[in-house]
Amino acid sequence: MRSGLGLKVRRGVSHQRDEVAAANELAATIANANAALAIFFASPVYDPDRLAREVALALHPVPAIGCTTAGEIGPEGFTSDSVVGMTLEAPELRVGLGLGLNITRSAFRGGSAAVRSALQGLEPTRASYRVGMCLVDGRSLREESFVAGLAAAAPEVPIVGGSASDELQGPPRARVFYDGEAWADCGLVAVLDSEVPLRAVKTEHMTPTAERVVVTSAEPGERVVHELNGRPAGEVYAELIGARGPVDNELAGRNPFAMYVGGQPYVRSVMAVEGTSLRFACAIDKGSVLRPMVPGDMLAATRSALGEIDRDVGGIQAMVAFNCLGRFLESEALGTTAQIGEILASYSLIGFNTFGEQYNALHVNHTFTALAFGGAEGGSRG
Repeated sequence: MRSGLGLKVRRGVSHQRDEVAAANELAATIANANAALAIFFASPVYDPDRLAREVALALHPVPAIGCTTAGEIGPEGFTSDSVVGMTLEAPELRVGLGLGLNITRSAFRGGSAAVRSALQGLEPTRASYRVGMCLVDGRSLREESFVAGLAAAAPEVPIVGGSASDELQGPPRARVFYDGEAWADCGLVAVLDSEVPLRAVKTEHMTPTAERVVVTSAEPGERVVHELNGRPAGEVYAELIGARGPVDNELAGRNPFAMYVGGQPYVRSVMAVEGTSLRFACAIDKGSVLRPMVPGDMLAATRSALGEIDRDVGGIQAMVAFNCLGRFLESEALGTTAQIGEILASYSLIGFNTFGEQYNALHVNHTFTALAFGGAEGGSRG
């Protein structure tokens, strides 16, 4: 258990395959009746409805939220076929929750309604720090509109989060956990107020090149781009990345694009080449200007970014992390997964591999985002 400036953090992991056993083992490590919030992330090997119910019962009366994953991050670093969890307690910590449903029909409205509901749960006072954390069904393909709705309804609240994920095979199994149930086609928002420093974190290791292309034909709702510079997108993409043969998903994953927003580059990952078209991990509009990106040093970028946040907040006490599945697959291909996991495990965090990340008003890819709690006494290790 970590503590500092009044914040008490308990985190744990269970590899038990039975939902009741897993919930009870996790609760034995993290249960705290005085906590303001419990967060848990679970492999889709579990029955999501049963696990959501059992974790909520085991941690009652503390509200327990979370989602399914494409791999978990906990005290052991990267893991799989597990459930990881954390409870957070502080006299100053208050949490408001809001759930937006049926987001495939009205994601913007769902995001706005969810954050308004979360903010109502915090009235009438406000602490020194306020950050919103969101979890969105990553199979809905509506994250962009959902976070846009959050930002429109609460532009003063920094937002960070991740897209609930699954094994990406078979029917969608991504679920968001809230109120003892597993929800699909939804987005969840938790707005946290605290006197303990809170910080939204974002880091990526991709570097934009000078080359530019314009999207001339696209289906944003399907996240498909058909043409770049008036030519078949797949052909242009192969030329840009210097591919000498067919572009498989692994090669595409290492060669995303950047789209600039407010003068800052944000990663837009290519999921696959489908015929002569490109399928992205986020919506791309016709007329968008994209710049190819090349990978940098993920290890150095991750270590540097977390070290900077650690110093900035006076020592990280706890962190909830959202790591893009594309980053994880890249680290696997490079053989650096264990090293990245060691860096993350050296901080008191839980997290998961996502189908995309949220940062303020944007849905991004190939990025690591996190909610950091600062002000640890004596530093962030231990």
